[in-house]
Amino acid sequence: METVLRAAAMLHGIEPENAHSSAHKDARTFLSALPAPPGWSAEQWQLLAFAIRYHRGAAPSAENGRFAKLEPPQQAKLLCVAAILRIARALRKAGVESGARVRVEGSADSISLLIGGFQEGQVPPKSLAVGRQMLEGALGKTVAIRAIEKADAVLAAGISFGKNRTDRGSGKSSGRKVSRLIS
Repeated sequence: METVLRAAAMLHGIEPENAHSSAHKDARTFLSALPAPPGWSAEQWQLLAFAIRYHRGAAPSAENGRFAKLEPPQQAKLLCVAAILRIARALRKAGVESGARVRVEGSADSISLLIGGFQEGQVPPKSLAVGRQMLEGALGKTVAIRAIEKADAVLAAGISFGKNRTDRGSGKSSGRKVSRLIS
């Protein structure tokens, strides 16, 4: 799925020749008409084409359209990829720089996306809420998007008062954080 996500991130802005006002729909049609590249399965190629279609515009409907015809596991994969693209686009619109720090913290019922440079006080683009809702639907978990700086300040305050993020008695980290740079 990482390969599909990377390809979708590179191709999300394509506008096929003779594209209409909804270029993302035309891009899906264009990509669907091409054979899958060497090393790609037909399912991966279809996932890419649909991700390009749903990374903007109306969210897919489980009741009708091409999305409804997909099997539930395919729908979940598509929602994940399209939601991540929507969230990334919305964060760029909100002023988050390319290459910003991202940390993902998860629990059994929720995921927090901690984003460097994200301003929590401003009104976020509507697409951020739609992307978050799509990701929640795909994962079956609550998704929160917060500023990493604010979370780090809270964490630092907790550590200074002896409230660290280790398991009691073991001295081991809970291992629930993943940090990475995105470009």
